[in-house]
Amino acid sequence: MFNQAQLRFCVETVGVDRIMFSVDYPMLGNDGARAFLREADLPPLAMEKIAHLNAERLLALPS
Repeated sequence: MFNQAQLRFCVETVGVDRIMFSVDYPMLGNDGARAFLREADLPPLAMEKIAHLNAERLLALPS
């Protein structure tokens, strides 16, 4: 599931403001989840949006 080509496709298709990073535990393990996002070829702000800013905005969480 941690596939950079799929991530690029999603960013190009729906935009970075509509993507939230998550894992499918317990169906799939979390091993490699942080490394996958860290290794993504994305600008720092795009990575922050995917990692947590989009979820904070959607769920109205305090930042």
